[in-house]
Amino acid sequence: MYGPIDWKGSSISEGLPRIDNDGGGVLPQNQLLHLLEPLRPCGRGALWTVYRSRAQVPGVDSDLKIAVKFSSSRTIAASENTSNPYSWGEARAAIKRDIDVMMGPLAHLQSHAVPSVYGIYVSAVRQQKRDEETWAMILSDGGERVDIGRLQLHERRVILQHYQAIHDAQVLHWDCHPRNWLRSIDPRRVFESKLLVTDFERSFTRDEVIGMGWNWESACEEEMQLVRKMLSLQ
Repeated sequence: MYGPIDWKGSSISEGLPRIDNDGGGVLPQNQLLHLLEPLRPCGRGALWTVYRSRAQVPGVDSDLKIAVKFSSSRTIAASENTSNPYSWGEARAAIKRDIDVMMGPLAHLQSHAVPSVYGIYVSAVRQQKRDEETWAMILSDGGERVDIGRLQLHERRVILQHYQAIHDAQVLHWDCHPRNWLRSIDPRRVFESKLLVTDFERSFTRDEVIGMGWNWESACEEEMQLVRKMLSLQ
């Protein structure tokens, strides 16, 4: 949606082409994002491999801390016979879901309750008579996964408030777990933390919930009860 991205000599030397979309985001469309340091791996899940870096946006911001989430058809295919629950078709649909929700109903919550989205990039290369796709989602670096045992009471309440805001935006996360809650500390304000909810590939919108015959209010309350239980706020 924004690009092409300048990888500063990385293995993807040509960059990833832009996807035309009128969605949200915090950077001007077609804006270049320059990496200031190599990508550093920081986590891997069934769908994404996550890296960290610092980036420069000419004329907008000189030093952004970013997270880059990668997924490729080759990686998913190689893990289909192991512990990965996704086929590439399912993974592609989950990626689209994550993007659509973050750039759509949750766009106004970016940087407050969910990470900011700086761009979505995709490449497709013909390999052995089939297209190999690589997707990259560029986000603000939300910090580390939370350690619930170390969260202060007010931090637990912030996470609960984020879920209320997400529900008010007509979205059901449906993957509430500490692995999807991020916490960062501003080094200039060591006693202040920022908490964000991430990973919406399993989410549902209100219309979808109702379309499946569920009660929207009951589904939201069930999710809130689960979050309260995890945070020991009952």
